[in-house]
Amino acid sequence: MRFDPKDPVVRMVHASYLQGKGRHADALAGIQAAGKLDAKGPDYDSALGLAHLDAGDPDQALVYAYRAYRAGVTMQMLKIRLVRAGKWREPDPASPAKKPRPSPSKPQGSS
Repeated sequence: MRFDPKDPVVRMVHASYLQGKGRHADALAGIQAAGKLDAKGPDYDSALGLAHLDAGDPDQALVYAYRAYRAGVTMQMLKIRLVRAGKWREPDPASPAKKPRPSPSKPQGSS
C-alpha cells in the first residue's frame, strides 16, 4: 500500500492514531493539515472538536461540536466528553452558527 501525502483521509487516520497515543497537539495539527487538503464535512468537524478538547481548548471544541451536530453527525462522543468536562451548553437555535477562530500556525520544522 502506498501513502499519498495529498490524501486527507490518511492524515485523519494518522491523527486518530496520535490522539490514541496522547499526542494531542500533533493530532490537532494532523487534522488541521487534512482540512487544508480539502477534508470537509461533519465528520471532520467532529474529529476537529475532539482534537481541540484533547488539546485543552473546550471552547473551540464546542464550536466544532455545534457545527458537526447541526450537519447531522449522530455519534455523540464529542457531546458526552464536553458534558463530562462541564463545558456542554445546548445551542441556541435562533443564533447563527459561530465560526471557529483560526488556529495559530506552527513554525516550519516544529512538532
